[in-house]
Amino acid sequence: MYLTFVAKDVQIMVKLQIIQSDEEVHSLSQDMARLMNLEEAKDTVVECPLTEGEKKLTAHSWIIKCRSAKLSQRLLEHKDDKNENIKYKLELSEFSYPVVNELLRYIYTDKVEHTDKYAHKLLPVSTAFNLPGLTCLCERSLIESLTPCSVPNILLLADQCRCENLRKAALHYCENSNEIKDNVHLGGKTLAWRVMEMVNPDLFQEACESIGSSSSNLDSPGTTGSWSD
Repeated sequence: MYLTFVAKDVQIMVKLQIIQSDEEVHSLSQDMARLMNLEEAKDTVVECPLTEGEKKLTAHSWIIKCRSAKLSQRLLEHKDDKNENIKYKLELSEFSYPVVNELLRYIYTDKVEHTDKYAHKLLPVSTAFNLPGLTCLCERSLIESLTPCSVPNILLLADQCRCENLRKAALHYCENSNEIKDNVHLGGKTLAWRVMEMVNPDLFQEACESIGSSSSNLDSPGTTGSWSD
């Protein structure tokens, strides 16, 4: 890990090396991460869209069954002529490869890499498959990422996934953001706010009340505020 410090005309780069203790190296989470990367004894192929260079995902059926009853219901008996160990198929073709990969990482290790990048896509997955720990990770990341531009999308997502903690945090952010209040009083409304007004007028009205303004104050076009794919 490199940290760069800049002071006037002087730039200092420091390299930090994090050394794990023996306990950390041999923790359950680390052992499960190693198990995830071992193809031996995996008996489940995970179906999701693949692009060039992406390797088909596999998993252990026992951990899927232990971690999520709803995911285990998707396990179908399956034979693979190229791999006699494969006995099941887990159909997740409605989700992208990176999202499924991070879902599997969480199932094995209770962790997600690049949470800030995938939280908005993993949150609906976590609620659909009843993974409350993953829901908490996603909520925490989304709360930390709240900005005047992102808050309408996060509000819609929280309402869609019935994540009350995230919903309350986003409304509280609206209430305490001077930038949002200034934009409102200047009559600026982004595309994301207009979308919310159309698809969920009750939530839009609640957000306006948190901001301390009527919806009529949000009537002018502004910049977009959506996530990139």
